[in-house]
Amino acid sequence: MPGRDYWKKRMEAMEEQSHKKGIEYAEFAQKQFYRAERNIDREIVKWYGKLADNNGLSYSSARELLRKDELEEFHWSVEEYIKKGELSNYTDQWNEKLKNASAKVHISRLEAMKLQMQQECEVLYGNLHDALDDKLRDIYTDGYYRSIYEIQKGYGVGSAFNRLDTRRIETAVNSAWAQDGSNFSDRIWKDKDRLINELNKELTQAVIAGGNYQDVVKKLAKRLNVSESNVKRLVYTEASAIHAKSQQKCYKELGVQEFEFVATLDSRTSEICQAMDGKHFPMAQYEVGVTAPPMHPHCRSCTVPYFEDDIEDSKRAARNDEGDTYLVPADMTYPEWKKTFVDGDVEDYEESDEDFGKKAGDVLVDIGKSSTIVSRNISGARNPYGNKAKEHAERYYASVRKMTTDVDRIADASGIDKDKIMEIKNYIFMEKHELGGTEKEYFDPDYMMAESWRRLIDGKPEKHDLTLLNHEIMECGLIQKGMSQQEAHIITAKKYNYDKEAQEFYGKIKKYRKE
Repeated sequence: MPGRDYWKKRMEAMEEQSHKKGIEYAEFAQKQFYRAERNIDREIVKWYGKLADNNGLSYSSARELLRKDELEEFHWSVEEYIKKGELSNYTDQWNEKLKNASAKVHISRLEAMKLQMQQECEVLYGNLHDALDDKLRDIYTDGYYRSIYEIQKGYGVGSAFNRLDTRRIETAVNSAWAQDGSNFSDRIWKDKDRLINELNKELTQAVIAGGNYQDVVKKLAKRLNVSESNVKRLVYTEASAIHAKSQQKCYKELGVQEFEFVATLDSRTSEICQAMDGKHFPMAQYEVGVTAPPMHPHCRSCTVPYFEDDIEDSKRAARNDEGDTYLVPADMTYPEWKKTFVDGDVEDYEESDEDFGKKAGDVLVDIGKSSTIVSRNISGARNPYGNKAKEHAERYYASVRKMTTDVDRIADASGIDKDKIMEIKNYIFMEKHELGGTEKEYFDPDYMMAESWRRLIDGKPEKHDLTLLNHEIMECGLIQKGMSQQEAHIITAKKYNYDKEAQEFYGKIKKYRKE
């Protein structure tokens, strides 16, 4: 059984990987602040030329209303800002302020300067917000899957686990973890408002004091540097928090009962992390910022699964509720593992190969009830027609009925109208049909159709997945014209033969072929 040193080494390496992603964002933020500072400098130079006299800046001149030519130039600039806002992440408040400014006929030069300076801040923080959102999603996703990989690799076996979907990731990224109830988005916008207020204050005071151009620029740059440091501190802290959340999700998914706090011990380790190092807690007490990192800004600590010396307890993390497992070779790399168990289908794998020597039948029959191809006499967990596949399909059909974003994502991936996709979803998953029984029934869950729906959601459809959509559109249309489901299915299959294409697809994959 892997010991504490094994988990410590693996999880610290993952934390370091997360920290590197934070560094990447910090470098991006530095470039964004530099660009904003240059643009603000340029605007200050331009206005300085208009407002300054031999004695420097004039407050009375700054309070004067824009002349006609200046007002026209200002309105042109505001219109450009509004156009940019159509492609950028402006706040509703800023969009409204720009619209009001574009209609103003009386505005002072100082007000115009402040508005143009605020525009740079809005663009800056819009870019920072969107990039941080993407980075945190990346860290959470990577942390979740890598944690599962490390645990499964440590024991050499693994079991089926839930893939992350957009909703789960979004919830994790946007949920607050700190005591003040703020999430990363709240903190970004709060810092933006603080920066704008400080820059406006510095600019007004500089104009009143009549300082020279260099003094004004220096003061504004100093304030921008403070905000840049704040943003960098924010990303390192949020990266640590979202990584801790990803590990929490992993531990719960795999049934880990306890976790241990692990500090990176060196000359920079904080007192609180030193005190927490080695302490272990039940998963019910896992709380980011309290029993799990981050304990402070720039925190480098992490958590590891804690198993004591109970071998059976530790192995529980490597198998699912049914006890089913699959082999995870010690030399299997993370990219190989991810391609197999995340991008592929975990349930196609077992701990042993005993089923693969069994004779697999290839007699296929077409039945109207399921509106799909089904199989007789085929065995083996890797088989799309076996019991494992059936169980997977039943679970997936149930989950599809609860999904809220699948229709939009499939419409984007396929280029088919969203209303048509919704009609297909209702027909396959949501509605009951007259299938020859005494009462209306759902279609029987089908593994191949479940996998087609999953790939369409992921934006990685195979040819037969798109055929499925065209098949169902045509079949629904024929039923609406008065045909029975079975009649419509037979006619549609002559043009869009999903069953045949799906069978050929799985037949080409070695693991599904008769040995």
